[in-house]
Amino acid sequence: SYSFCTLLSLHTNMKKARKTRERVAPLRKKSNRFDKPEPREVYQRLDLKQVYERQCAALGIRPNTQMQLIVPSGKESYTALEMLDAGWNYLGDKGCRALLEVIRLSHNLRVLSLANNGITDTTVVLLC
Repeated sequence: SYSFCTLLSLHTNMKKARKTRERVAPLRKKSNRFDKPEPREVYQRLDLKQVYERQCAALGIRPNTQMQLIVPSGKESYTALEMLDAGWNYLGDKGCRALLEVIRLSHNLRVLSLANNGITDTTVVLLC
């Protein structure tokens, strides 16, 4: 048999756990969107700037203004990007993750700099 204090403590812990699950569940859904990228056919109709903006929307972040200026647009954007210097743009992990698909689709990309953006090892592993 449990005492009243023990039952009250169990009830309180269960309520806290339920609230935590409710707060964490939407975050999991949002991060899973990026894990399941859109089909490549969708990207064939978009230029690299539109791909970047779509990835930002999928991650729930605003596109970085400097990145919108750097990432090329137009039909030739997939072959036009040879060097991407995104250093010192305060992108963070999510901002760099939004660039991942742009990097993958840039056929002629030879130089990539993400220096001083506050990215963690997790994001670096995704780049490799």
